[in-house]
Amino acid sequence: MADTNKKRKKITDFFNTNTLIVFNKLIKNCVWGLFIFNLLLVFLYIMGNFNNFLDETQLLILNVLSISSILQVFLSLIKLLENLIYIFFTKSKVIRFFSILLTVLLLVIGVFFVIYATIIRELALGITLYE
Repeated sequence: MADTNKKRKKITDFFNTNTLIVFNKLIKNCVWGLFIFNLLLVFLYIMGNFNNFLDETQLLILNVLSISSILQVFLSLIKLLENLIYIFFTKSKVIRFFSILLTVLLLVIGVFFVIYATIIRELALGITLYE
């Protein structure tokens, strides 16, 4: 009887919001870090256009931007799912609501960066018509 109570306690402790707070902060910091990194890459690409960077360097910047933006979108989706789960377990629904709004904003910006990098990269490589 005591063993089953210990197992239940371990399971409920795992789903306790206090034990998952480290994962919450880790995902949040990764999403914001990738957002800042993507902004720096866009700034570097724009400055590279004015300073006549090599074409290969510009394509490398666009490739890194698209990969990091895809990672930002993926982590933003995880953060959004996590916030939706936390809404049911916590009492502070207003803070989670604003966190969901910021996460959706970062998700949309990440998708925009992916589309931007892909379109510019395809234009830089040349548009080929398939016959």
